[in-house]
This record gives sequence, C-alpha cells and structure tokens, in this order.
Amino acid sequence: MTGVVVDSNGTPYQNGSGKVQLVPGNQQWLVNGTNPVNTPIAIGQLDSFGHFSVQLTNTSLITPQGPNPQWQFCFNSSLAVANPPLGFCMAPLSLTSSQDISALIPAQAVILPRPGAVGTLNTILSPSGPTVLGTGTFPTTFTAGDFGVSPVTGTFNITDTSSSVTDTSYNLNVAVPTGSYHNPFVASVGPNNAFAICNTNGATHTSIVVAGAGILCQNLTVSPLSKMWALAATSNHTALTVYDFATGYTANLLQLFARTVSSANYNFFATCASASNVDGSCSPTITTLRGDGLFTTPNINFTTGLTGGASPPTACNGTNSCIALNTSSGSVTPVSGQNTIRFVGSNLLCSINGGVETSCSGGSGTINNATAAANAYYAAAGTTISPDTSIVDNGTGTMTFGTVGGNTGNITFNGTTSGSVSLTTPVTGGALNLNGGLNFTGASGTATTIGTTTSNANLLISPNGTGLVTFNTGTATNPAFNFAAHASNTGIYASGPAAFAFTITGGAKLQILASGPILADTASYGFSQTASATGTLGANLSVVGSGTTEYLNSSTPIIDGGKCQVNALSISNSATTICTFTLPNAATATRIDCSFAYAESSTTTLALDYQFAQAPTNVSMSAEIKTSNTNAATEATITTAGTTANTILTGGTPGATGTFLANVFGTFTSAAATGTLIIHGTAGAASAITISGGCFVH
Repeated sequence: MTGVVVDSNGTPYQNGSGKVQLVPGNQQWLVNGTNPVNTPIAIGQLDSFGHFSVQLTNTSLITPQGPNPQWQFCFNSSLAVANPPLGFCMAPLSLTSSQDISALIPAQAVILPRPGAVGTLNTILSPSGPTVLGTGTFPTTFTAGDFGVSPVTGTFNITDTSSSVTDTSYNLNVAVPTGSYHNPFVASVGPNNAFAICNTNGATHTSIVVAGAGILCQNLTVSPLSKMWALAATSNHTALTVYDFATGYTANLLQLFARTVSSANYNFFATCASASNVDGSCSPTITTLRGDGLFTTPNINFTTGLTGGASPPTACNGTNSCIALNTSSGSVTPVSGQNTIRFVGSNLLCSINGGVETSCSGGSGTINNATAAANAYYAAAGTTISPDTSIVDNGTGTMTFGTVGGNTGNITFNGTTSGSVSLTTPVTGGALNLNGGLNFTGASGTATTIGTTTSNANLLISPNGTGLVTFNTGTATNPAFNFAAHASNTGIYASGPAAFAFTITGGAKLQILASGPILADTASYGFSQTASATGTLGANLSVVGSGTTEYLNSSTPIIDGGKCQVNALSISNSATTICTFTLPNAATATRIDCSFAYAESSTTTLALDYQFAQAPTNVSMSAEIKTSNTNAATEATITTAGTTANTILTGGTPGATGTFLANVFGTFTSAAATGTLIIHGTAGAASAITISGGCFVH
C-alpha cells in the first residue's frame, strides 16, 4: 500500500510518522487459519513530500470474517509547534489488492498550520493566512491565574477593530457540523452548569439554549423540542425572573409573538406539574393560553373581586354563550344566540338569547294553600300550566297524571331545544315504578339514553324471577351492544340462533359457537401474564400466509416453521439438494440452522450454497466446514439476495478421509409471496461424500 499524506490545503506531512492497525481491536486475527496477523504495523518516516509505503495482509484472507476485519491508517505531523504532534486516524478500509490511497487522505487529515502563523500564542500578530490550532482528540486548556488586587475585565478577550458597515462577521464561532453529537458551549460555576448551548443529539441535531443545571443536555426531551430551557435544581431557587429596572417603564416585560395567524392549533403558553426529572417531559397540561386567545384553567380564585366589560357591557363576540361581568349601570346590547350575566349593585341581571336584561333571582311559590285533601289546581280541558318555578310535593301526597277510565294518560315532555328530564326519587329506598312498560319515541335514527348522573353509580337492569332482558339481534355493522369509546360498528351481536360474535369496524373478529370459538383470518390471539395464568407478557399468536401455505406466528415464543433430515445422502460433483423448505407468502423474519456430518471416501472439497425461489431481503448466511477433527476449518458469511444459487463457502481438502462437521446458519426476511429455500451441497469429486444431519427453520 502506498500514498501521500497531505491536508486539504495540499500541505504535506513532511518527515511525519504513522502506523496501520487491524480493527476492531478486541480480536485474535489469523491468516491461513493458524498464523497470527501482525498488528499494529509501524510506518517508517514519511519523506519530505509525505510519501509512505507499507505491506499488509489481504483482509479477505483474515479470519474470523464475522467481525469484518479492516485496516486503519493513522499519521502524525513532525511540526515542533504541536505538542503532542498534530495527528489523525482515517476511516477503516477493506483492502484486497495493492493500491494507492492518496485520494482518500486530504479530506480526513488535520489541517496543518500555514507558514507565518507558527509560534507561541503571544507572538501571533500578523499571520499570512488563517491560523489553525488542530488539537485532534487532545483537549486544549487555557489556565487563568490569580490577578490579586488588580482584576481584569476578561482573562480571554477578543478585541474587535472593525468599523465597516458591511462587515457583519461573528467574533466567535463554535461550529458543530451536521452529524456531530458535540455540544457547542458550556459555562459553569462550581460543579454545576450555568449556561450551555446544546445539541439535541437526535436525528435533527437541533441547537437548544439551557440556563441552569439538573438535567444533562442529551437527556432533555425533544417531544416537543424546546429551543430554550431554564433549569433550577435547588428547591428555593427561582428559574426565571423578568425585572423592570427602569423608572417610568412603558414597554412590555414579556412578549409572546406568533407569526402564525390566530387559531386553536397552538398555545402561547402552557403549564404542567409533576414533570420528569430524567428528561423534563410533562403531561397533562394544567393551564393553557391558546393561539386564538382562549384561556383554560381548572380554577380561578379572585380575592379582590372581578370587574370587566364595557359600560354598559356589550355581549361577547361570536355566537357562543358567555359571561360579561360589570358593576356599572345600563343594559347589555342584545345579540341573538348569546347569554350574559351582570352584577349591578345587589342585583344579578341576565340576558337569555340576546333578550332584554331581567333579574336572575329565582322565586318560590306553592300551589295548594288549602287543606291536604284539596286540589292544588284544576285546569279545564285544553288549559296549559306553564310554571316558571318548581312544582314540589314535600309531603306524602301523590301526583297522578292520566285520564279517567282511559288508557292514554301520560306525562309528555316536549321541547324545541336539546335538554333532559329528571325524575328524582328519594335518596334512600326510592324507585320509579312503571306499570305496563316504558316506551321511548322519537325521530327515526335518534338515540335514546338511559343513564345515571350520580358519580360512580351502577345502572342495574334486574328482572324479577325468570324474566329476561332482551335486545335486538344486531349485525356486524350495527351490533346490539356498543360502548361509548367505540365506533358505531364495533361491539357484540348475535351471529346465529345459538351464537354471538365480537365485531370491530364492521367485521366479526371472534364468534362463539356451540362447537367452540372461531377466530377471523386477520385476527390474532393475545396472552398476558398474571398470578394465575401462564404465558409470556404481551405474547400473541397470529396466522401468517394464506391458502395452503400458512404458519402460526408469535411475537414472543419460537414457533417451528419447518425441518428436514437426511441420512447418508450422496453428494454429486454438481449441486445436490440437501433440504428444501416452503416459506410463507408474507414478509417474515426467519432464521435457518443446519448441522451436518459429512463423510469422505476419498479426500476432496465440499461446497455449500443456498437458493431462493422468491428474492428475500436482509440476507445474512454463514457456513463453516471443518477439514479435521482438531478444529481446522474454513468459514464465510455472505449477504447476497436474488433467486440464483449463491455459494456461501467451499471448504478445504481434508488431509485424510474421515467424517467431519459442516454448518449452515443465517437470517433473512422472506418475500411477500409463496416460495422455497433450498440448501445445496457440491462435492469436488463425484460420489466421494455422503451427508447426514438436518435443518430447522424458525
């Protein structure tokens, strides 16, 4: 291997030094199966042009191949100004032939100082080119001394002498390239960070500003990503104070500006409690100020009263009901569709649906000031009673509604707007007794609700004796039972005279018949682990494939997908089928394990290959063929897909006849179509090898 070591400016690493080493470094590398590979190898001194030459072992001949052996070149400059010397290591290379790598070096080399900018830091006054301080992977430290009674304004200063209007340069630029996980800047007081500019360390590598300490930059949540954090790690420290130091202040102490037009799609601010001390994430929010001005909070407590609105107040804009509070005189401006409430002195005034303000105070009245047996009110036929207050029976009396001698007596609740009717029974032992049935009428398709408004109360439907509660049969798209959180076509219905089914989005997933349960083709069984149950937490079984090629697939247990076994199979000097497997017509992650004993009647080679009928993806197939019983073996791994036969490995020739071990193993994702996988064997000489053993596909 040869090359010329120069940086991206073309400056050579004159008389520098270098080395080349195999990576990864935690391996015992061998060549020809037994001989150790020499690593690292020192590269003799580079010449005045940075030229070098070194001899290396072909990486394709090095074992084991599994860890992917590669050669890595490292070079150091001979410049005396750098201590330790400026140096760099290149990206590892797979080298299988002699070549010159000069073209790969400049982009990876540390840039060397240009002439005119070399010297101690206090003498670099007028460099003839950019001044470069290349530190490589060695930290650079500036140590400030104690100035005693003469403190200075800064121990590290950048003095700006520019005056040009067009010179908008940055005096300090800490540039973190795309793909780097370094954080650009941090300033600390004592052991804690005071201010930092951080890299989110996610795929976007977005910068964020962090004031304070408590959570490391790389741990801060990015869901959602916040461009600035103020952290307080001490319980009595305030995280942020906005203070007006000026007198006669007339500006805004805090401004929240949004370029986006006013809408409900974003918030100006949000508050949350019980945030994570690991990444700062928090949910749910307590208080929000939405982009359209809507303020949401669970509680508001006014200690000095609340005033607001115009005088007289104007109803809220839009068509929604609202509350306008005002203590002045006058009246509201009626707006149809709006409701307002207003305090004026000791009065509470209301406007309903844009009507004229009236007193909101409720009244109380009693119908029946006569004896207990007297009728409170008797209305002639066709007379309507429209009370504005409650009709209350506080005694033992009974309210009876109906017609004498007829069967049409009832209580009818009519209204032109939405609402509810409450029939309230006594707190203890009360009941609503209906003799003859309870019928709900309404427009076709209108839902009727039977429920309870009492918190955590049960709704009981309890027939007496052997009575039944009967529901409609229902269908898969309109089940008889539906739950509030589900779509209208999800629930339980009767799928036959002696069967019922669970339907999800209009399709029956599980039917319970007299003969047992039936699971739909697209469904799966799930298991959970409890104190009295077996199975693995979160496991599920599902059918993979269709037609005659179906397998029972599982998210956790290992399910046998196929196996084969051969005994004394004669291997020809052309491709001989050892095992054939039919794969599911679905893209499924699959593993194959084969172990064979091959017996030789005369010494020759054995080759192993695989062939797919449908091209898979994510292929990694390995083979190992021993040529003795003392662990002499060859091995290889290939990742070739496609539908042609792919030879994994051709083993060596044993030194004597005998029976030896051969293995094939690997992983792949099968194609989404029915196909086969064939394992072939080929002997170097006809009828010289027989194979016994087998394979499993998982």
